[in-house]
Amino acid sequence: MKQKHFKILSLLGLVLLLAACGGRNENRKMVEASAIHEQILDKHDSIYSVLQEQEQRVEKKLGKLSANDPDRVAYESMMRSINRSYNLLASWMEGVADFPGSKHIHNSDSPHKHDPEKERTMKGMSDQEILDLQKAYKTRLDEVGLKIKELITTMDMYTKDEN
Repeated sequence: MKQKHFKILSLLGLVLLLAACGGRNENRKMVEASAIHEQILDKHDSIYSVLQEQEQRVEKKLGKLSANDPDRVAYESMMRSINRSYNLLASWMEGVADFPGSKHIHNSDSPHKHDPEKERTMKGMSDQEILDLQKAYKTRLDEVGLKIKELITTMDMYTKDEN
């Protein structure tokens, strides 16, 4: 009789162990997805801050240039490029769904808004799908960030004598 109870308890313990291990594997995916989500939101905020700094520099310089100054055209072009960069960053952010349970604190100037509809959509996804989505967001933000970095580098090269 004791052997039968021991076998049942052993089998039950094995089932619980296997269930717990499977849960940890899925949990690791969510931990990784959450970490990626936080990284991309931090990167977004960082890119946004750099754009704000560049915008302020260009606005300040434009305020000092006369209407017929030959540099005015270049600085007006820089402002248009900065505005296009803001739009590019905003279009990326529009596609990002909030991560369930995310506690990210955004830069107060950042235009990030939480979309409850997108958050509900993510709640219906598997852990692997959420992880894959976060990786896709990261890849796209890296592309956007590279374009903006190229703009900033060009602007810095043009204005290097002024700094």
